[in-house]
Amino acid sequence: MTSQTLNHELEALIAEARLSHAALARNVNHLGGVRHGLRLAYDYRSVGRWLRGAIPDPPAPELIAAALAHALGRPVEPHHLGFASAGQARQSLALPATAAGTVATVTGLWKDAMDRRAMLHGSAAFAAALALEAAVDWRFAPAPGTLRRDRGTVQVTDADVERLNTARRRFRQIDHINGGGHALTAIENYLHTEVSPLLAGRYSGRVGRDLFRATSMLAEVTAWMAMDAGYHGLAQRCYTQAAALASHAGDTAYGALVTEHLATQALFLGHTRTAVRLARTARDGGGRAMPPALTARIAVTEARAHALLGDSHETLRALRAGEQAMNRADSTRDPEWLSACTRAHFAGSAMHALRDLGHHDQAASYATDALDLPPQNVRTRALHTVLLASVLTAKGDLDGATETASKVRTAATTIKSTRLDERLNEFAASLAPHRAASVVADYLADNG
Repeated sequence: MTSQTLNHELEALIAEARLSHAALARNVNHLGGVRHGLRLAYDYRSVGRWLRGAIPDPPAPELIAAALAHALGRPVEPHHLGFASAGQARQSLALPATAAGTVATVTGLWKDAMDRRAMLHGSAAFAAALALEAAVDWRFAPAPGTLRRDRGTVQVTDADVERLNTARRRFRQIDHINGGGHALTAIENYLHTEVSPLLAGRYSGRVGRDLFRATSMLAEVTAWMAMDAGYHGLAQRCYTQAAALASHAGDTAYGALVTEHLATQALFLGHTRTAVRLARTARDGGGRAMPPALTARIAVTEARAHALLGDSHETLRALRAGEQAMNRADSTRDPEWLSACTRAHFAGSAMHALRDLGHHDQAASYATDALDLPPQNVRTRALHTVLLASVLTAKGDLDGATETASKVRTAATTIKSTRLDERLNEFAASLAPHRAASVVADYLADNG
């Protein structure tokens, strides 16, 4: 399987036919000569490009289908090759230039999420270069135009927009308590059945801006759920389109938050330099009007990336900038969607950065703030608790580390979060050199 496969239908047919990429290319070239008198020069690299979303010019789809039909001993038609779905999947990784293009892209993405869930959920690869390209397009997008629509079967009102905002808050609460995998299918269905008809309806320019903003926020929640559940291809697509919707709504600050989330995803997947660039793009694109809490969140994400790169100077610089912004933050004046950009989130990320930098005592000093969370933030508390346990392990406090990590055991059985599962696995791996200690042996035996 290629590292960034988008066309899973074609991939499955090639695997079933037991053809190498080079063999398929040779067969297509041969058929092109026999049937059309063409001198084609496809090779294994061409097949790789098709799998990554490229769509070959006619008559190649017909020839590919014929080559696969011969190998399989059964009919294969061009529409079986997945090129249409791959094109849609690739399209949703880019920032549409117009509001109408954005509507077409997001509604197509959500339809695919329902009709072709296996394909989108299976697209686990994160296309780092395309994420950065989309972020730059967001950063330099022209001023938004009017979103007024005079045609459509549904008249969209303020009440419709508020209904979307209420749904988003409820989905966010489910995500915090039960993890991203719990309600991902439900929110995908909601976007397709409830939100798509509104985007295609009639609305004034003001209602249109509010509708696009509310839809952007729902797309961002969907992306966060998908990322938490491990569906990174779907998450990237939803983040990208959330940024597009925010841009057309004229909400620069929310677009900056979405771009920061792309940086967080890149960081989680090991694309560390891309994470730095995405965080800086979010900071620059958000401008001077960004709330301090958002500035702090972007800064601490950048700090985490610098820490993984081993750059102490840049890590501490970004942390200082984040601390200064966090000290200026006032939750009573912030928009409701910034409710997650708290001192606790900042402290957890700062603890992560300092741990990765090897500054374990400084990392531990953030633990109290990192765990000062509302009761409903079950997943975040679990993630920060395991992170603290890893810091205590690095400090040599094995009793404290295993006791701390054991507190997460119950939560881990009820939360559907790939991120939490991976953090627990990383913690267990960090204990391996100390397995001779009885507390470590007991922990590993209880959590094996």
